[in-house]
Amino acid sequence: VTTSEGKYAPFIWRPNQSPKLQKLGSLGGGAGIATGVNVYSEVCGKSTTVDGLDRAFRWTPATGMEDLGVVLISPPHAHSFANGINDRGEIVGYSWGPPGDIRAFVWSEDEGMSMVPSAGEGTRAQGINGFSDIVGIQGGDEFSGIPDEGRVWRGEGAMYTIKNTLGGDVVTALAINDVPKVAGSAEDAEFREVAILWSKAAGMTKLEDFGWYIPGDNTGGFVAQAHGINFFGDVVGEAVAPSKASVHRVAALWRQGKIYDLNKLIPKGTEWTNLSSAEAINNKRCIAGIGTISGKGHAFLLAPVVLQKLT
Repeated sequence: VTTSEGKYAPFIWRPNQSPKLQKLGSLGGGAGIATGVNVYSEVCGKSTTVDGLDRAFRWTPATGMEDLGVVLISPPHAHSFANGINDRGEIVGYSWGPPGDIRAFVWSEDEGMSMVPSAGEGTRAQGINGFSDIVGIQGGDEFSGIPDEGRVWRGEGAMYTIKNTLGGDVVTALAINDVPKVAGSAEDAEFREVAILWSKAAGMTKLEDFGWYIPGDNTGGFVAQAHGINFFGDVVGEAVAPSKASVHRVAALWRQGKIYDLNKLIPKGTEWTNLSSAEAINNKRCIAGIGTISGKGHAFLLAPVVLQKLT
């Protein structure tokens, strides 16, 4: 949500609470963003401090917002960002300080914050599943010429590199389920960003798209990106689709290999003009994302409708 000062503020929306939408506050700087929530309504994200520092946070209904700190390393880090939380309350993200020194972290209530084992410089943890398997990215910066690579750090200590088999270099790994399967995006042979699904057994699979793309300034363009995956392998994200006058990004669902434009689910007469990105999907197949009403951005929630046969 946006505050009266025009800053982004983290929130949680719970259908069985009153009020349903609750702002989570900040670490003193008045701004922040929520990036993940678990079944216990524990939230992770990033908030600014009084000193203007970015810090990863955990919020719980009982204790409120807590600064998770930074990875303890020399030279010292000043900032951190939390990207994901599992139902065990473990949180992952990345910490950074001097330019170029970025480290993936994992946080737990018992152990506090530490670097992800075997994750070196230039790593960012993006998600964590129920078995403490972590997915993320390892790469250089814009000046190094080193492309981002996908990484999976298994709970037992093993690390896997997600190899690009589509003809490009870059792999962006964003979400992981308990199977484990990884969702994200990769660069294809035409240097276009496409949505992918990966597992150790099957390797990388390109997900279906709508056959359209938005050209990029320094790349082949954007086709699609997967943002979330549930236990059943349902994947959500965004993809380029045609409209009456041009092409634009739409919230997408991939199920059993087929892509669906979630805008097709908007009831006639609604105020929504476009669902632009689906960010997460849970095991009840509820989908959260971002859309537009009258030119302004809003969060949305799509919940499955259960049809019962009348007897």
